[in-house]
Amino acid sequence: MVTFFRKYFLGIALVFVFLIGLYFRLYGLRQNYSFWVDEASTARYGRAVLENKIPTIQITGFSEKSYYVTHYLTGYFFKIFGMNEFAARLPEVIFGSLVVLATYFLGKELFGKQIGFASCLFIAFSYIQIAWSRQARGYVILDFFFLLILRFLYRFTKYIKIKDFILFILFLALSIFTHPLGFVLFPISFIFLLRKKTKVYFFYQK
Repeated sequence: MVTFFRKYFLGIALVFVFLIGLYFRLYGLRQNYSFWVDEASTARYGRAVLENKIPTIQITGFSEKSYYVTHYLTGYFFKIFGMNEFAARLPEVIFGSLVVLATYFLGKELFGKQIGFASCLFIAFSYIQIAWSRQARGYVILDFFFLLILRFLYRFTKYIKIKDFILFILFLALSIFTHPLGFVLFPISFIFLLRKKTKVYFFYQK
C-alpha cells in the first residue's frame, strides 16, 4: 500500500488539484450574475448556431470568424442544457479546468514534474483564471490551446516527430478560430522554429 501510494502520489495529487480547480470554477454557476455585454454577444452567436447551424446573425449577415470555436461550443451546449447563462458559461468552466492539466504537462516537459505541479497548483487557485473560467468568453479556451501549442512545438523541436508537428499545427489553427490573438502565435511559433534551425519539411534538426 505504501509502495503504491509513493508510486502514484503525484498522479493522485494532480487529479485532486484538477477536481478542486473544477469545483471553484463550477460552484454557484447557476446562481451567477447575468450576462455582461460581451457574454451576451457570445450567447447571441451561440443561439445562431443552435437555430441556423452557423454563427451568423441572419438580419445583418454579420459573423465573427475569429470566435468560431467559442460560438459553436456555446451553441452545442445550448442544445444540451438549454439556452441559459449556465450553458453558455459551461464550456469555459471545462476548458478553464483543463488549463490546470495543460499547465502541468507543459511545466513537466520544460522543467520537470515538481515545477509542473507547482505551476498547475498556482493556476488552479488563480483568481483571474477562475474569474475568466466562469464567463462566456473564449479567453481560457485560447489559454488551453496556447499551452498545448507551446508543448507540442517544444516536443517537435526536441524529438522531431511528425505527430507533435501535426498536433502543433492543429492547435495553432484552433487558436486562430477561438480569438484574434491566435494569429499572433503564427509568427512567434515559426520564428522559434527558425531559431532552432528546425527543418520542418524533412523533420530533422541539424
